[in-house]
Amino acid sequence: MIMETDTILLKEKLDFHQYQLAIKALSDIGIEVEPLYDPYVVQEEDRISIAKSREDFKNGRYKDNEQVLKEVKQKYESILG
Repeated sequence: MIMETDTILLKEKLDFHQYQLAIKALSDIGIEVEPLYDPYVVQEEDRISIAKSREDFKNGRYKDNEQVLKEVKQKYESILG
């Protein structure tokens, strides 16, 4: 979990080698860098959410597409007028 975020704006895109050198330089002075987010890695919270969704579906706690669209239209029609 990232507790605090600082951003460094670069003038140019780094290639992989430059990126690795920058990460090493930051590490050498004691600055930890959060690894890049990999959307294909399933985290524990994802596993829990998937299990809950499967359980909800198994127990009939779901809405079909038409019901969801109807509810969205009702919500936004009342907001937009």
